[in-house]
Amino acid sequence: MSYNHDPSKSEIPPVKYPTKSYMPNTFIFLILSTFIYSQNGVFPEQSFSIQESATFLPINHSIKLSYDHTTLYKDGYAIYNVLTGRISRVIPSPDSDEVFVISVTVHKAKEPAILNFQAISGMEETKPSWQIKVPYDMGFPDIVIHDDHVFFLWSGSQTYSVFTMNGKMVGQYSLFDESPWNMEKVILGMVHNDQLFFLGMQTARLNSRRNVTLFQLKPSFESNPLVSFDLVQPYFASFSQNNILAIVGSGSLSGSVDPVPYLTFYDLTGSENVITTPLGKMPRKIHWINNQLTLAFKDRVTLYDPSDPENPVSLSYGREVYPLDYAEVENSLLILAAKSVLPSPKTIKYGTISLMRLDLPKKTVSTYHVSSGSFNKVKLSHPDHSNAYFIQLDDIVNQYNLEQ
Repeated sequence: MSYNHDPSKSEIPPVKYPTKSYMPNTFIFLILSTFIYSQNGVFPEQSFSIQESATFLPINHSIKLSYDHTTLYKDGYAIYNVLTGRISRVIPSPDSDEVFVISVTVHKAKEPAILNFQAISGMEETKPSWQIKVPYDMGFPDIVIHDDHVFFLWSGSQTYSVFTMNGKMVGQYSLFDESPWNMEKVILGMVHNDQLFFLGMQTARLNSRRNVTLFQLKPSFESNPLVSFDLVQPYFASFSQNNILAIVGSGSLSGSVDPVPYLTFYDLTGSENVITTPLGKMPRKIHWINNQLTLAFKDRVTLYDPSDPENPVSLSYGREVYPLDYAEVENSLLILAAKSVLPSPKTIKYGTISLMRLDLPKKTVSTYHVSSGSFNKVKLSHPDHSNAYFIQLDDIVNQYNLEQ
């Protein structure tokens, strides 16, 4: 969650990072003979290993990255390394093969943390890094990259800071004229049809009415309020190809301080009709497929047609699982899930991994066995405009293509 801050560039000088002096790990990205079997005949095309504790990140069909707390790798070669702090995120550019490495340095208690922003182009050449300061009691902002600018979303104050890609601050802006700081607030940033939208909360009161507002970014970088929703807090939000905004959040339509989950649809094309329907429980994920909204739960997927939201269709998994990750491939929703989630020293173990495929036209769910083992890191990845998908199980990554 992100909080209030008036960021400025740190006085810490840029650190020079070697990009060609690292030796490749000879055990990285080797093709293995191990296969994961599926009851429905889906087999990995290849398997390869990555660094221990690393996170796999495919950019496209040819560029496959991984990163751990200190290093970004391409095909087993270290192409970027942080000398202080830890890498927290690597964000692919929406318009190119460039990636942005976000690292965090915390010096001492009650001192500002340093959020370092490093753009890497061509996967072999780094641009100068730049930094912002984050006060110790504020937390870190959410980050959205849009139209050659970086937006830092500070939820506690319902503000956002805008920077150029080389670190020059454009300005800081507020969503609301008045919005008292509170750590329980959130801002959701969404890019749709090359436009940036925000969902903000005016207050953090649990019995608030019409508390969530949709904003659209203006060319001046100010935000234009479009519509307010009878929700207390948004949890998930997504636009369909037909410009329908779906929001899952908590609401208090009766004025109670115990909000319940609601699903809201809003037509961005100009309709003032807002459809809100209660949900029995909060989903784990929402995703549009062919202009139908899917809500993933622990035991089922529920499909909503915005033109008939009162008659959803539920597809049962046949058992209860713990959904971990999601991807859309060939107009199907893939859900990577674990049968068990158990705590272990300093981490969590996910056991008995399966993959579920929701076939929307057929209204069926197929389950594929992945592994009976237990793992610390389980991740599903799918590069845009590709039929391939990848399953990471700790330091092993398996590449698949769905059957036609």
